[in-house]
Order: sequence, then C-alpha cells, then structure tokens
Amino acid sequence: MNCFELIRMALNLPQNWEISRIEFAGKETQSKSLHININYTGGSNLTNTLGENYAIHDSIDRTFRHLNFFQHNCYIHCKVPRIREINGKIRQVQIPWSIHPSGFMAV
Repeated sequence: MNCFELIRMALNLPQNWEISRIEFAGKETQSKSLHININYTGGSNLTNTLGENYAIHDSIDRTFRHLNFFQHNCYIHCKVPRIREINGKIRQVQIPWSIHPSGFMAV
C-alpha cells in the first residue's frame, strides 16, 4: 500500500475523486503541514440526492483545513465542481470530506 492509497482510504474518497499530489511543507525546525491535492474525475455531469442530473458549470479552487495527521496540520486543496440549478442559482457540489453538505453529491 502506498501513501496515496492510505490517504484515499482515510478520507473515504469515492471512485470519482483522485489524489493528485501529497506533500509536506515547512522547515525541519518548525512544524510541518501535510498538503493533499484532490481532483474530481467523474465527468461533466452530477446527480443530486433526488436523482436529478446537472451539467458542471465550472469549478473553484478551495482549501480546506482537515483533521491533523498525527501531529501535522492537514490541508486539502481541490477544484470543487459547481452546477447551475434549474432556478439559475450556482451551487457548489458536496465534497466527500465535508461535514456540511450542500445537498448535491458528485456521482
């Protein structure tokens, strides 16, 4: 098992999300932090919890502070897909490691 598989299992990432890079940042004498880059690879359509399909409108760069990895601060960097709803509102999709779901699940 490599570190990508270990982090994937720890975050419980579905198949349509992939880890593209993992790195430690910081100096040897200071506290290092773990940075994980994740990409959505599930195509150009998303389905919400009601089974309605939406095309991806765009994606935005986001950084999330996650739980510590042992003693290291952990940050997840991701281009998060957004969809345009029928009423014209643009909404960010639910990300697998989020505890505040937006109502949309990338499948």
